[in-house]
Amino acid sequence: MAEPKKKLTRTRSGNRRSHNALHGMSLGRCGNCGAPSLNL
Repeated sequence: MAEPKKKLTRTRSGNRRSHNALHGMSLGRCGNCGAPSLNL
């Protein structure tokens, strides 16, 4: 029960973070909404 939950959150967070980091470093804006990334 705890394993699948952790895996789901990990995959979601990892995927989102990787995509955001890549897009932020390359374009400097959110790839989802296309708005300027202020978190980076």
